[in-house]
Order: sequence, then structure tokens, then C-alpha cells
Amino acid sequence: MKRHTLKYWTRVSVSIVAIAMLLIVSCKKTENKGLNAAPIVERVRTLAKLDTSYKEIKVNLDSNRYANVISKVSLDQTVTGAKWNAQYMLVGQNLLTTLSIKLNGVALFFNPAFVTDTRIIFTVGADVPYGASQTNKLTVTTKYGTVDFDFPMLQPFPVINAVSPLLGEVGNTVTITGQYFENLKTVKFGTVLADIVGTPTNTEIKVKIPSGVTQANILVSTAGGSVTSVNSFFAFKKLLYQDAWSSDMTSYGGWGGTGDINNATGGLRGTRSIKFNYTGYDCPLQFVYTGTTLPLSNFTSLKLSIYGGPGSAGKLVKVQLNGVSSISAPLILTEGTFTDYVIPLSTFTGQVNFTKIWVVEGSNSKAPIYIDEIGFL
Repeated sequence: MKRHTLKYWTRVSVSIVAIAMLLIVSCKKTENKGLNAAPIVERVRTLAKLDTSYKEIKVNLDSNRYANVISKVSLDQTVTGAKWNAQYMLVGQNLLTTLSIKLNGVALFFNPAFVTDTRIIFTVGADVPYGASQTNKLTVTTKYGTVDFDFPMLQPFPVINAVSPLLGEVGNTVTITGQYFENLKTVKFGTVLADIVGTPTNTEIKVKIPSGVTQANILVSTAGGSVTSVNSFFAFKKLLYQDAWSSDMTSYGGWGGTGDINNATGGLRGTRSIKFNYTGYDCPLQFVYTGTTLPLSNFTSLKLSIYGGPGSAGKLVKVQLNGVSSISAPLILTEGTFTDYVIPLSTFTGQVNFTKIWVVEGSNSKAPIYIDEIGFL
């Protein structure tokens, strides 16, 4: 009986070992399935719940400023092109032995520890070139082969570095410098389209200041997206002073104070402003127009910017037009900063043509002021 029992358990043990060996071999075959085959790329998908494209929206309903915002999308969304400094997931087959991933010939970062047979997470750096001259191929190389996948490097969003000048007369030329201006679509001052002067380059655009604009941010739109200038642009129909007088303006100084029309301690957007030290109440600073007849009916407002010096907080100056002292526009000063003042020309009743501006002390204050960016809107 014992012999039969021993033989029985021997046969059972052999059977168990055989089955275990078969399972192990089967598992190894499953694990190794596809590893010695060439890679296959099926698609590239989003890795996080953020879209890879941007949408332009107004900052608020009363603003001409725009912002680029990222909109929420589903986690697993197919991506048709790459952007700099973005992370994506490559979906395919036979990827476990991946040696390199390149886009337009430039190696992309990926962590081999997180690579599976069907998934690779990779990052597109800002060193990847873009444009029509590129192959726009995503190249995956594994131990067992190489495959190319159509995946274009998209043009980056444009960047505005500077706008010069930051104010001017309608019809004058403004230069916008920056990067990634290829495939330029439009340039707008707020919502007003501007005419492009000459042929723009990848780093410079020249445009004419359009009519219908007073103050607005500049919006540059390309095939890569849109960008808004940080500083707003002021458009004048007639500019009288900005760092220097226009050719048809001069200063007659004033009385009861001293003035420096070439003050070089800084302006609102330039390097100079007009400094005036009042010595008592009702002292004027006089600016005189010497050009051809300039009808005030051509304009709607007078604009000037004033910096309040030490002790000027809450003090007043009065703006008078054409030497008519009986009609004034009172302005409250702000100490330590430039303040823009826009005065409707309807304030100065009965005035037909422009001849002069007086800026008169109105609070018996001796605080200095600095005046900049004078003109008609």
C-alpha cells in the first residue's frame, strides 16, 4: 500500500512540476512578446488635463487687453503637433527597449525607468527647431529597429520685447521688436487693425498707427498664436511734447517760478520731462504753438501727464487754453508718480484755434512738478 501511495505522489509531483514549467515558459513568452520586433507608433496624446493650444480672451469687458489662457480638455486627447517645453505620451507597440526619441533630429528627454512596451512619456525642449525646412518627424529607435512618425514642431507663440515709440501721431510708424514673428497674420492696436509697413522679419515689424485709437495694447498674431504688449500705446492726433517739443511748439517759461524744459531726470516713457518749480499761487508755465493754424475742432481732448514732486499730494494745478484765465481745468496731483490727464476740449468754451497752454499753480504750493506727453487726441 505504501509503495502505491509513493508512486501516486511521485506522479502527482512530476505533473505539478511540468505544469509549473509550462506556465513559466508561457509567461516568459507573454513577457517577451513583441520585444524583438520593430517599434510601432500609433499616436501621441496629452499627459495632463491641459490643452496644448491657447485661446485669446479679453482681460475684462472694458479692456482692449488680451491674455492667452489654457483651456481644460480630457486627459487622453490626441495631439497633432508639439510645443516647446511640453510633455506628451507616445502610444504604440514594441517600445520597451527604446534607446532614443528625436524630433527634427534633436534628442528628446524620456526616463527609461517609466517606459513600457506600449507607453513612453517624453518632453520637448526649446532646442527643437521648427519651420518648413524641418522633417517634422518623431523618430523612435529601439534595440530592434527605428520608426518615423509625422509629428510637426509647431511655431512658438510670438514674443514682444519692445515697442518704439510707445506713443505717436496717427499715421506715424511704430517698430515692434521681438521673436517668432514668422507667418505674421495681423497687428492690432486694441481691436483696430494696423497697416504693416514694408516686409516684416522674424524679429521686427513696422506698422502705421491707425486712426480710431487713443490708448490700447498692441496685439501681434502669427501662425503660432498671439501676444499682447505689456505697455499700452498712446496715439495722438497731434503730439506736442515727448522728450522734446515738436517743431511747432516752444516754451515761454513763466513767472513766479523756474522751469527746465530739458530736465533729464526721466519722463513717463522716455528720458526727459519739463520740470517746473512754483514759488507761489497762480504762477503759470506757458507753452506756445507757433505753427500753421490748428483748429481745435480736429480733436476731442487735450492729454498731458504730470509727476507730482515732494509735497504735491492732493495739490492742484489748473490747465488753461489760449491764455483765457477765466476757464480752467483743475487737476489734482499725485505725489511720486506720473498721472495721465485727459481733458475734454468742450471744457474750454469759445476756443476755435489752438495757440497756447498754461499750466497754473492752484494751491499756493511750492512743490515741483514734471510734465510729459502733451498732445491732442
